[in-house]
Amino acid sequence: VVMVGGYEVVPESVGQCTGFRDADSRLIYEGDIVQYVNTGDVRVVVYERHGFCAKLTKNSIVVPSNLDNCRVIGTYYESVMCL
Repeated sequence: VVMVGGYEVVPESVGQCTGFRDADSRLIYEGDIVQYVNTGDVRVVVYERHGFCAKLTKNSIVVPSNLDNCRVIGTYYESVMCL
């Protein structure tokens, strides 16, 4: 745990902003869990090969999806830390 701006944070939990917004206009960050509006698929946002994408799990080898038409429903780090 380190102090950032007066708050204690776990360094691994800090995700970079992708610059994209979800269907509710919320900014999407690396490590966010998103659900696609049309299919209901749930994926994790990662930075890979010089860009952001969403994968089934953080370390999966599944072909990544883009960040269009999805909603942020949580974060990977909150989910892992609750186990």
